[in-house]
Amino acid sequence: MSKLVTLMKKIKTMLSEKQTEQKAIEESLMVLLLATIIFTIEGFLDEKLLSKFNGLSTIIDYVKNYWFVLPLISILISIFVYITIKNNYFKRIINYPAFTFKFDRWIISAILSMFLYCFATNWGWLQGNLNEQIIILGTILLLFYSMVIIKRKNKISLQCNNEQSGEEQNKIEMDGQSYSSDIAIKKSEDDKLDRTEFAIRLVTSINSWKKEESIVIGLYGEWGTGKTSVLNLMQEEFNKKQNMIIVPFNPWYFKDEEQLILQFFNKLVTEIEKNFFGKKSELISNIKAYSQKVASVTLRMGVVNFSFKDFLGNKEENNDIFSLKKNIEKQLERENKRIIILIDDIDRLDDKEIHSVFKLVKAIADFEHTTYILALDEEIVAQVLSTQYSGKQSSNIGQSFLEKIIQVPLYLPPVDQVDIQTILFGEIEKVLEKNQIFLPDNERMRFQMLWSNSIGKFPLTIRAVKRYQNSIVFSLPLVKEEVNIVDFLCIEGMRVFLPDLYKFIYKHSDAFLTAGGAKTEGVPEEYKPILDEVFKGFSTQEKKNIDFLIYELFPRSKYLFTGQKDNIRIFDKNWELEKRICAADYFNKYFVYSVRDGQISDKKFNDLLNELKNEDINSVINKTKEIISTRNYFRFIGKVLTVLDVLEPKQAEGLIMCLVGLEQSIPAGGNGNMSNQLQTALVISRLLIIQPEDRREDVSKRAIQAVDSLLFSVEILHYLDLASKNGHVLKENEMKRVAFNVIERIKKEINDDNFLDNYGVNTSMMLIMIKKFGNEKHKNKLSISLKKWMKKENGVEKLLIGFAQKSYNPESGRYYFSKFDVGSYSRLKTVVGKDGVDSIVEIIENKYPKDLLDDSEYVGITDYEEVALAFWDEHYTMLEAMNHSI
Repeated sequence: MSKLVTLMKKIKTMLSEKQTEQKAIEESLMVLLLATIIFTIEGFLDEKLLSKFNGLSTIIDYVKNYWFVLPLISILISIFVYITIKNNYFKRIINYPAFTFKFDRWIISAILSMFLYCFATNWGWLQGNLNEQIIILGTILLLFYSMVIIKRKNKISLQCNNEQSGEEQNKIEMDGQSYSSDIAIKKSEDDKLDRTEFAIRLVTSINSWKKEESIVIGLYGEWGTGKTSVLNLMQEEFNKKQNMIIVPFNPWYFKDEEQLILQFFNKLVTEIEKNFFGKKSELISNIKAYSQKVASVTLRMGVVNFSFKDFLGNKEENNDIFSLKKNIEKQLERENKRIIILIDDIDRLDDKEIHSVFKLVKAIADFEHTTYILALDEEIVAQVLSTQYSGKQSSNIGQSFLEKIIQVPLYLPPVDQVDIQTILFGEIEKVLEKNQIFLPDNERMRFQMLWSNSIGKFPLTIRAVKRYQNSIVFSLPLVKEEVNIVDFLCIEGMRVFLPDLYKFIYKHSDAFLTAGGAKTEGVPEEYKPILDEVFKGFSTQEKKNIDFLIYELFPRSKYLFTGQKDNIRIFDKNWELEKRICAADYFNKYFVYSVRDGQISDKKFNDLLNELKNEDINSVINKTKEIISTRNYFRFIGKVLTVLDVLEPKQAEGLIMCLVGLEQSIPAGGNGNMSNQLQTALVISRLLIIQPEDRREDVSKRAIQAVDSLLFSVEILHYLDLASKNGHVLKENEMKRVAFNVIERIKKEINDDNFLDNYGVNTSMMLIMIKKFGNEKHKNKLSISLKKWMKKENGVEKLLIGFAQKSYNPESGRYYFSKFDVGSYSRLKTVVGKDGVDSIVEIIENKYPKDLLDDSEYVGITDYEEVALAFWDEHYTMLEAMNHSI
């Protein structure tokens, strides 16, 4: 069967090509005949008439003698111009292809005859009395016809582009990505939704229709449900039939009613020329004449109450149009063929254009032996018709009007959502493969579970699937190494299919990221009105489906919707590591498709971690400098803390040396509690834990010795000591060896009389290191320095400030004295001993009035007064506690 169909198509193509060739030969012969006739007339005028005139003077004498004829000639010319403009002759000439009208033949023949005249004059066969007039007239005609050709070519190119756009492949390769254009399928082999059988049944039914009258079939379906695809499948099946002529027509390309009518008949003529094998010249001529006449008539009547006799103009013209229509119908009957006209995209037209299409179908081109198949959204078209003919928007009224136009309403069968979801998952897999993304089985299952129980519960169209596919084709390459892929696929689905909810989440990010945390009083009540508005259009079950997706993407949001905390999931440490959308540092990446200033690119950070496996630390330091800034350094430190559990020892060692190498590049500032430098010291101590036990001492020494700043090295030693207390890093003897060089540096530093001024609130950390890890020489030197400092003006207060609690100001990048509490007192006593404490008490008693010291409400005016009084209170509080215990 398929071979027979292929053979018939080949025969049909050969016949069509032969007919085109014959038509070209016939037109050429006709042009040559007309050119010869005009040339003969030119030769006759040259030889017989103008030779009697004495040039221009003779013509002027004739005009003077017969001047009264000029007004008549002017009026005739004006009437000719008026009729030409009124009937849009030039417009029609441009809209139709060449040689549709006799205009082309006469113009080309006239120009060709003028060339022949000039050729004959040059060879001396003619006298050349018309030479000047022929050249002027020929130039005018040539320029005029060139403009017509250019205009017509642009028009045809526009239509060809429109037609070709419908024949392009569904897949357009761009930058290695597969974008899916919103183009309907053309062949049954591309049908993934089992619509071919439906199309075949429709074609079989239409083919069995034996009645002569015109019939209008409506193919109803909402936007994106596949009406165009079904029309294409029907056309494929119709092409296998021998008694049918298929005329696909899209009214969306034409800007007004007249153009729509002209192009419709032009398309009809084209298909008849290709598919009629008998005598067709008379039929084509009648259709052309009919289209020219009806296109110039103003269509005043409505569609529903339209009468063809009412449509016609004066009686004589009416009879002419009516006769043409009858002749066309008789010729179609003789051919024993039925014309199938497929009209698509009616519901995309504006109101006037929809009216024009139905006028065309109902009154102008309702020939016998024709079948119209109109693809449209019933509700949209019914609303338009209702507004036009009743002034009201009523689906019932519009439906009544539509029933009078369409005799056979057919509803597109709904697509199985399982098939839609299968196609969707298949397209997602293709996009992931293109981007070299391979989800582990647990993540693949998580996505299918999330989608199937949320967005997958909503009825989706194939067009919606293509929109989603194009969305991730564009956006996924921008963020593929910056986000969690499953979360991204889900939030993009929300953007495409639930845009209002998507906007709500982005606008109220704090609520979704922090709900259920410390500041949660009143949050559900605050957002309840907005949430009610967002969910207003959804059913109870649809809302449950959406809630499920939101809870999975944003675990804290359960409190936002229900007021209930899910304590088990509130503090999931893996969110940052997995780049989840519910992690604050990652949220914006899902919406802006880029890494904003102040954030750290995961791609660059992962490249940095891979670079750490190499030996070139300088290269790592340079790359780190490229990705850190004043605004994002604390995020960089945070990311290092996030990946501690997955780092290899070599990577950790490289990262330690990288961080100490960044010492001069560490920006001032911090996160509000700790400076960036102090956070770096903490991270270094954590990284040292990853080292094998036999490598920790050596790596620690190298790191501390590589640091220029004494304070930075002391901070590293401090956190290293804290980590070693539980035996996590270094043993006691190892710790002393690591600290030795730092203690030596501190010893030299305390010789400076301005030591307390230089280090201020950081003094205690250094002095405690000497006391803990220094030898007797170091400790003796410390005792001497302490006594010296206490004797200086405000020396005791400066020493106390060094042991007081401190607070960090991120704006200035400095620590400040905060308060002197029991912890401060204990650290001070560790360093100066009981005798040192007594000496400080004595100095304060001698310096400050007793009534000031006994005034519990007085806190001091300066930092010196404040810290001295705070120490005094803490000291006597400790004494009272000791006396009570005894």
